[in-house]
Amino acid sequence: MSMPDENDLCIFNKLSAHDLAAMFATARQDGLLIDAIVAVDATAQMLDDYYSLKGTDAFHPLLKDTPYAELWASMPYLSRIKADSKLESYLIAEHSAWGFFAVTAASEQTHCDHWRSLCEVLLPSGKKSLFRFQDPKGLEKMLPAFSKQELGWFLGPASRLFIPIRNHDGERAWLDVPNPVLFGRTERELVDLYRPASASPWWEVREEHLEGMAQENRAALIYNLSQDLKEQAPVTASLVAEHYGSLETAVGEYVDAAMEYGLSSETHIYIFLRLCLTMPFGAQRDRAVQEAMRNASDDPVSAIDQLRILTLLKGEPR
Repeated sequence: MSMPDENDLCIFNKLSAHDLAAMFATARQDGLLIDAIVAVDATAQMLDDYYSLKGTDAFHPLLKDTPYAELWASMPYLSRIKADSKLESYLIAEHSAWGFFAVTAASEQTHCDHWRSLCEVLLPSGKKSLFRFQDPKGLEKMLPAFSKQELGWFLGPASRLFIPIRNHDGERAWLDVPNPVLFGRTERELVDLYRPASASPWWEVREEHLEGMAQENRAALIYNLSQDLKEQAPVTASLVAEHYGSLETAVGEYVDAAMEYGLSSETHIYIFLRLCLTMPFGAQRDRAVQEAMRNASDDPVSAIDQLRILTLLKGEPR
């Protein structure tokens, strides 16, 4: 994917729940289809609710046939929503960051394949990364930084997205994100123009997009760091997995601690992980570590240096 020539910011309207219902009704009258892309890890209850409410609505696990197919606990699902769907009513009323709605004239398979192709992206460093596009908080930050050309690529065969957000007063609203390629065309023509990417990963994340992929992208971070640990320290990875039950669970414990201390860079969090793993398991929350990381949000390099000194005193070979 080449850098687009235009860099104008995208500005989106905000809708109320009443406006959203009217948009859905109009779309269905026009023969369009509504899909929900659901983050089943948005709440502890979301997965159970999703399966109990989807009824006969078809559903597609979007990480299937990707390098991340084993991440069932973080799997995004695409469901085609019928007009009388209990799942639709539930998602509209749900206050968590559960995903988003997409309006399209495309077949389920075409629409599913498009979002599946976005599960892995290229970072500015050239490194491949899992992309949790189902996180509405990340999308709310990222989409305004897209050029219109990028936005058209991102939406693909979808004519518009409706993303759950919160107004300044804390009330639920919906970000209305139309596909710029639709301008002057019908939704059917948009689908006819759509061409899936010939290679994967095809989406290149620009530096301007990274802010939207940071804190909300916990699952991607855990996956990436787990892979790094397996490649660079396989013995340590095996010991950690045995102690915590799985490598992803272990890395998640250290990622959460690092973020609570104020680290946000993947590189800094990985260094924190490796340093803490030279100490007894669970030491990432010891008082001495807390003291070393006290100013990590303001000066992460100095905090990591303090942690490095601490590990020389408390570390154990592993």
